[in-house]
Amino acid sequence: MSETIEIYVKLIDEGVDVWLQTTAKHLGDGRYLLERTPDYDPKLEKWELIPGTIVSTRMRRFEGERKKKRIAVHVEQTTSTSPSQT
Repeated sequence: MSETIEIYVKLIDEGVDVWLQTTAKHLGDGRYLLERTPDYDPKLEKWELIPGTIVSTRMRRFEGERKKKRIAVHVEQTTSTSPSQT
């Protein structure tokens, strides 16, 4: 069974820097599969990297936070998008 981690994805077209917390499954070799949040709606928010995308990560400290958070950064490949994902 693969490990699920907390990860942050940048939202685009927000006018300011906005990051959304979601989860991702560890695939091995530093790769993670982004999962959708329960209320994911691409009509309401644009994720820089959409659910189903395989990403790598890096750590980032957000302003006002003491601990660094894991963020999605690099698209390696995407899965085929089904109608339920868009």
